[in-house]
Amino acid sequence: MITQRVLSERAIILAPHDQESDVALTLLEQAGFTALIAPDLAGLIAELAAGAGLAIIADEALYGINIHTLLALMDRQPSWSDMPIVLLTHPGGPEHNPSLQLGAHLGNVTFLERPFHAATLVSLVSTALRGRRRRSEEHTSE
Repeated sequence: MITQRVLSERAIILAPHDQESDVALTLLEQAGFTALIAPDLAGLIAELAAGAGLAIIADEALYGINIHTLLALMDRQPSWSDMPIVLLTHPGGPEHNPSLQLGAHLGNVTFLERPFHAATLVSLVSTALRGRRRRSEEHTSE
């Protein structure tokens, strides 16, 4: 049986390129994190709704599709929650990177430019989960 603690600290990965998803999953599991790959946006939303610590999303997975359900899920989360999202982006300045606009809509977003270093991804996930855990503990002690 999966405990609520495990669910609340999972990393859900959405990247349309299987190799990138597999690499991220392997890196996180080797670092001791619980992670899984969502097959598509609907799968990501279902897993986030079930419980997660953060989402890792390749920016191209969100282009050209309706992301209103994802945005609505982010809007419905409790104010203390502030789900972290790591948005995997491609190199380029703000004028060449539509991910910056996307990030503004999603909320608590950290941009990770590709190709990313393994230690950077693990550090971002660790920091995001630690911050989320702290906010959750503060909320439950109120």
